[in-house]
Amino acid sequence: MTTDKRYFIGAEEFNANDITVWDLSDETSWELVVPSWQMPSNSIVHNIFVKDNYAHISYYGEGYVVLDITDPESPQLAGHYDTDTQNVSGFKGAWGCYPYLPSGKVLISDIFNGLFVFDFLMDGEITSLSSNVEAPSEFKLFQNYPNPFNPSTNISYTLPEVSNVTLSVYNVIGEKILQLVDEVKQAGAHTLSFDASNLSGGIYFLFMEAGDFKRTIKMSLIK
Repeated sequence: MTTDKRYFIGAEEFNANDITVWDLSDETSWELVVPSWQMPSNSIVHNIFVKDNYAHISYYGEGYVVLDITDPESPQLAGHYDTDTQNVSGFKGAWGCYPYLPSGKVLISDIFNGLFVFDFLMDGEITSLSSNVEAPSEFKLFQNYPNPFNPSTNISYTLPEVSNVTLSVYNVIGEKILQLVDEVKQAGAHTLSFDASNLSGGIYFLFMEAGDFKRTIKMSLIK
């Protein structure tokens, strides 16, 4: 709700992927004054927290989004920082937001990239909106999510340095059936979507190699 308790701002996560604003002047009959507000990518919105004249949003694939709600019936995009540039759709990316620290800093948690801390300094406009997250310290291949899956799943890994990365999919008898990645990648966190629509249900193995790092995870495709 807005500070004056007149407006309620809601997020429709599962169906419409949008933000709505309701006028509560008449508590017995709320009036829908903003039927739909969305980011241009139409990615999925998550949580909204209001502080003063701004709505701070963890917006999954869009990362951290700030709306100016000085006029709640006409919200305006005031700031945006993508916590993972590869997360453009689905329920991944920024999924937690906390704008109420006494310092004025804002915390954003990203499902793959961890904690981000932002400065949000207001002087008529945003003068600073930045992250203090450090680069990953080690090679990692995370368990795919979701798992079991049908037909697609997300694969994430981190690189502490620029590396040639290979990601290969093998069946249960050890045959390589797909090459998902074979290229040089920058240091940082990486995520890709694996669509297994053309594969039969069963157990598959994902093998990652980057420099001296090697790891295999088991994936379960259910059809």
